[in-house]
Amino acid sequence: MIRVPLAIVTQRQNEDGSAADGSIEASGGRARSLDEAPEGATERLARCGLQVERTEQSGAVQVTQGKTRLSGQTLQYDEEDGTAHIKGPVTFERPTDDGPLTGTADQIDINVDTQATTLVGNVTLRSGGGRVSQAARVEYDDQANTARLLGTASQPATSEKAGEEIRAAEILYLLDSGDVLVWRSDEVGISGKFEVEETP
Repeated sequence: MIRVPLAIVTQRQNEDGSAADGSIEASGGRARSLDEAPEGATERLARCGLQVERTEQSGAVQVTQGKTRLSGQTLQYDEEDGTAHIKGPVTFERPTDDGPLTGTADQIDINVDTQATTLVGNVTLRSGGGRVSQAARVEYDDQANTARLLGTASQPATSEKAGEEIRAAEILYLLDSGDVLVWRSDEVGISGKFEVEETP
């Protein structure tokens, strides 16, 4: 479910004349009908007698997907690639057994058909239990309750909690429990810092 102040929907037709998805542009702003189209108007909506004022507004786009609520500044969707691109700053929140999971990213891409969600750019996840995880890219699955953090040689995925830190090529974050599983790659090994209790 998506809530926005302003959405411009462009309808298209299939070859057989049936309606296609077309495209959607959503953002902050407003639109109003004019008594008549301005003389000499060249912009498509103005020629239709509409005045559209787009504004940059953080949190203008509000999306609910399963248990997750997220917000961003703009949303663009075109049926040709089938992906909704929500540009940020993006924030999101999801309830878990460990308290609310919150996070930020530069952009979120949602495949409309499969509901596959990818967080892109400076992704940070913060759990209510104190775990902080970061990656350049995260594959987020609300139904499976997982977030797959993907790292590179220059920017490994990281996850920290209570003074312990893990760095790896890939970290699978189990959202409800707050546990993590890690993998290495040929370019990125597994490293970290762990606190060990001393026994008397």
